[in-house]
Amino acid sequence: MEEKRKRNIVRSSRKGYIPYYLMVVVVMLIILYIIRNDLPLNRNALIIAVAFMILILKLTEVHRITHYYELTPHMLLKSEGIFVHRLKKMSYGSMSQIHLNRSILDKIIGIGTIEIAQFSETVRTEIKNINKPEKVLYELAKRIKNMQE
Repeated sequence: MEEKRKRNIVRSSRKGYIPYYLMVVVVMLIILYIIRNDLPLNRNALIIAVAFMILILKLTEVHRITHYYELTPHMLLKSEGIFVHRLKKMSYGSMSQIHLNRSILDKIIGIGTIEIAQFSETVRTEIKNINKPEKVLYELAKRIKNMQE
């Protein structure tokens, strides 16, 4: 039997989209305030507001699903997009430095951003707003060390 390899995929946490979710809650609270106080509410404005809330919730999830990182045995794959799909392959041997960045809010909600510097590039790659960033950082460091040995 062929044994399937478990894919080690890292995605942005939903916690990173909190500002968008708060925007939806604010719009919903405004609509509820208007309805509860019997203020005039244009039907078209209500339809647009509801469509906006649904669109924000769907787009944040689509973005989260279509932007991911996969830790393979020999390289880190960065995948982005639906219609225009971009795949960036980064060998662990080409990575010069990795850093973990966390604000106070990030620490409170348990997310972080890992910055990856490569020998050949001046632009750093970021794995943004991920859960358990220390675990991913440790795994990356272990794989980089194994490639250098």
